[in-house]
Amino acid sequence: MPNLSARDGGHGASRRRALSAALTAVGLVLAAAGTGAEDKIPAPPFYELLPANYPYPLIRVCSTQEGICAVPYYLPPGEPCSCVRPDSVWVSGVVAH
Repeated sequence: MPNLSARDGGHGASRRRALSAALTAVGLVLAAAGTGAEDKIPAPPFYELLPANYPYPLIRVCSTQEGICAVPYYLPPGEPCSCVRPDSVWVSGVVAH
């Protein structure tokens, strides 16, 4: 294996150490930035009608005349579905997005 530090004037090892240190620092900053509890999006309860001002994004929903509820992502759009109201009454809808 060729001696790379001899070809570049002896600075190869120090450049690699500097690059390694910089990448480690960036990784630590990114890891620390993503550890806050406020960054977590709670999983919505499936099939329960959600309030109109539900603040989090949803992957797949059941859309009814009374509102929406979260449904599993594997249900295809256009599929019939149902959501349960707070009074335990089920309302029919259709899977959207």
